[in-house]
Amino acid sequence: MAAFAHAGMPVRLIGGSKSESLLGGRRPARVFTAAEEWGAGGADVVFLEEGIGDVRVCATPGSSGRTIYTISVNGSSAGGPIDGQLEIFSIGPGYFVQAYDVRTSDALRQGLGLTAPAC
Repeated sequence: MAAFAHAGMPVRLIGGSKSESLLGGRRPARVFTAAEEWGAGGADVVFLEEGIGDVRVCATPGSSGRTIYTISVNGSSAGGPIDGQLEIFSIGPGYFVQAYDVRTSDALRQGLGLTAPAC
């Protein structure tokens, strides 16, 4: 949680995440919900071990203005397709993040040194 406070995101709730298997095998993951003063924000965070390899997220247009996200690890399909309106994925040393708003994504990218994964 200290890392998220360092990122400038005031955390209201930390809980179990639906993203434990998002990258294939089961990995530790938590969902972070932003405090009310932040607005409606949050992120699912998968904690990565060293050497996970090449993680990619590709987005394609879906129906009704939604986007379909497909995740691969080392060229093999790992997760998805995920059908969502706004999901912003980021990756960096130790973290794979699925944020649900721009403000949270930007704060975590800046505070944790994350970037958008390649497609």
